[in-house]
Amino acid sequence: MRECRCRRRGLSVMSASLTKRRPPMKTRLSKILYDKGWTEMELSRRTGLAQSYINRVKNARIVPTVRTALKICRALEVAVEEAFIYEEKPYGVTRKPYFPKTSGGVELARESGPTAQPRSSTPCQGAAESSENS
Repeated sequence: MRECRCRRRGLSVMSASLTKRRPPMKTRLSKILYDKGWTEMELSRRTGLAQSYINRVKNARIVPTVRTALKICRALEVAVEEAFIYEEKPYGVTRKPYFPKTSGGVELARESGPTAQPRSSTPCQGAAESSENS
């Protein structure tokens, strides 16, 4: 049976699966390459990096190390800030609270019906009243 590529390279399966998420970084490499009239192969030749690696960086599939980003920017003769943009936006699913917030915190339950009032925010008020009546 053939061993997975990530294990042959010394990466764990966990780290390989984490790299599949899109990094929060955008690049302007496509525009810079177009403006200079260069191809990915030309940039690859000038940096010594694989063309496939350049393509993955350009399409924001991976985030290069600082050293590699500097190498790419030196070859392109641009500042790092010009080529790479960090996006602060979180990606993925954002959850909204299920229960509405009230002034005293989160309301845990409501009575049903059109005239229902929110329950008291003091815990066990009903239990205290029933024990006093007995």
